Amino acid sequence: MADRIIFPLEFAQRPSAASAHAAPLLQRMAMSPDGRGNAFRDQLERAAQLVPNDKRTRVLGPLLKAAASDDQVRSLIGVLLLAKMLSDHGWSVEFEPDVDGKTPDLGVVKGVSTFIIEARRIASPLQSPEDAAVARIRDALERLPE
Repeated sequence: MADRIIFPLEFAQRPSAASAHAAPLLQRMAMSPDGRGNAFRDQLERAAQLVPNDKRTRVLGPLLKAAASDDQVRSLIGVLLLAKMLSDHGWSVEFEPDVDGKTPDLGVVKGVSTFIIEARRIASPLQSPEDAAVARIRDALERLPE
């Protein structure tokens, strides 16, 4: 694979300031050691390769900033995977096209069909404010000697 954009090797090897379960989502994705984690990271990297160099900082910003919230990361991952799927099915994909002075997430074209896409993510009702506390408790329990 070409240069890694989202998960450079040093990112995956860098120890997290937070613990494994309470770390930010992107850090947890980077630290995931199993084959599914590798496959998912590779899939995201292939999707990120679609973003032109001159738009990467703007489009991929939430994935490149340590301060991005888990919701921002999830939202951007959804847009990237949608763009990759559309591209794989023959659509021409433009990230954040200028449309009347606004920048929707995607512009897609295939034949005579043209669509502008503004993606929105609705937070899962399964997530609760207690999730972060549970993650910290799991981290603490894993550090206890057996």
